[in-house]
Amino acid sequence: GGSASGGPPIGPAVGPTGINIKDVVNANLLVLKHDDANYKVFNVGGDKAWTVADFYHTMERVVGKKKEPIVSGYYRYGDTRHIFSDTNRLKSIGWKPTHGIEESIGDYWKFINAQKQMDNILSYAEKHMKKHRIIRRIIS
Repeated sequence: GGSASGGPPIGPAVGPTGINIKDVVNANLLVLKHDDANYKVFNVGGDKAWTVADFYHTMERVVGKKKEPIVSGYYRYGDTRHIFSDTNRLKSIGWKPTHGIEESIGDYWKFINAQKQMDNILSYAEKHMKKHRIIRRIIS
């Protein structure tokens, strides 16, 4: 959405997973090195289930801006909804998430604000994701 240019943030109709990419990388590296992980499936996820509203209020606090969000009514095809990952098997071999959602939001906010022509990029991405049905409108 439009938050990089000061417009209202446009968000999905489903909540985020609450996992930082650094924790996903660490989980994969641990599994590759750990013999007890051979031939097993592991879930990677954050320690908290997030609603869109919870995520948005955290984002407001982290970036220091309050704007009325626009819930787009779109979802990303293939995303799971209303699910919280059970990471106990991964934790049993020594993994735990160490990077909070606040860090993820802060890092992304810095990145997006450092980009040139971000509004054009976001509009382009949204247009093409709709065209290729990567994001789809919720039918009620």
